[in-house]
Amino acid sequence: FGSEAAKSPLISSLFSENDGPGEYKFLNGWEILVGQNEVINYLRSTQTKLVTMRYPGEFKLAGGNLDEGESLEACAKRELYEEFLRPLGKADGSVQLNHIILHLFSVKQTRPVRSRSNLMYNYIALAEENPFLANLDIDDVNKKLRQRRKSFRTKVISGEYWKLSQEEKERISPEVHKLEWMPLSEMIKLCLSSMIPGFYVNEWQRQQFTMLSKDSKCLRRRDPMFMTAATLLEVDLIQNARSLKRMSDRLTEKELANAEQWLFEGMTNEDVLRVTKRRLSAGANPSFLTPNRWNSARKELDAAEQISRL
Repeated sequence: FGSEAAKSPLISSLFSENDGPGEYKFLNGWEILVGQNEVINYLRSTQTKLVTMRYPGEFKLAGGNLDEGESLEACAKRELYEEFLRPLGKADGSVQLNHIILHLFSVKQTRPVRSRSNLMYNYIALAEENPFLANLDIDDVNKKLRQRRKSFRTKVISGEYWKLSQEEKERISPEVHKLEWMPLSEMIKLCLSSMIPGFYVNEWQRQQFTMLSKDSKCLRRRDPMFMTAATLLEVDLIQNARSLKRMSDRLTEKELANAEQWLFEGMTNEDVLRVTKRRLSAGANPSFLTPNRWNSARKELDAAEQISRL
């Protein structure tokens, strides 16, 4: 980030180690499928008032809220389908939810954004196990998304959209602006840049913020993508698919959540401030691997990988 990092005390602290500026070296060549979020949330907007998405214009992973009675893994599969597959016309049975293969990876808890904190249960779908990912034609995908947006705008301009039922609106309202296979290191950089004033992921996000910030107080700054960056940093510690599967087989959702959760329902603002201060008293956020901690973790995992091969 160069000198721009000085605008964010958090970024500066993350990359400042006792022996000089910290550095991450990405060695394993992972790429991830991400979707750039739309900026306007039409499902919550009206003809007279526009409401923005959470994480407007950010590149993000497929994800969402758990439905009542739904398992965490089933939720992850459904959100992957709804956000990345259904808008592409994959509602014809060509991708069955129960055929999607996922691996539990980690749990993170976000700091409150717009007075809301989430426990993020993170799963990984490997392209080599999921043909719909391996065979994904990104150019065709984004062409279909553009066509879908064009049809949607026609309905909004004509007023037809506002007369639809909620179910009909959910079916056609755009959530994802475009999909992209992105190098892991680039995605982490974009996530961390969300905490540096004046940084945008691309020109489209900048234009959207400029256009809408006059009317929406919520678009004065980007929503922080800190926990997504923290999660993705840990992904690069995994050498290969075999290592991921072996690690995931030993994990449980309950154990990961118990180890991570630090905010709980019913806490007051004073409680949150007190817990946050205590959590950060040692310096960097314990959920985030600083360069020194990250490099130490890499050495430990590499050593464990060598032992497993013996």
